[in-house]
Amino acid sequence: MTFTLSQAFGRAFMGQAPPWYKLAVVAFLVANPVLLLLAGPLVTGWALLAEFIFTLAMALRTCSAWLTRVSRWLVNSLSRSRMRTSLSL
Repeated sequence: MTFTLSQAFGRAFMGQAPPWYKLAVVAFLVANPVLLLLAGPLVTGWALLAEFIFTLAMALRTCSAWLTRVSRWLVNSLSRSRMRTSLSL
């Protein structure tokens, strides 16, 4: 399957992040210069801080499912290895 340049960029932008997260980041990038022109640097600075906190929280939320799977895998593999060592004693 062949992709256009815009489709390839859209798929490669921010890797495996969910589409809603990518859209939020792009919306922030578009809104910031407009906000700077309309509201000034003070309001834009506070908006940037709020955007940073939002994107950090959403990134942690997005990664939490992956971290849960990894931690379950580690717990299962450790418990299996402990069972093997206790059986061999």
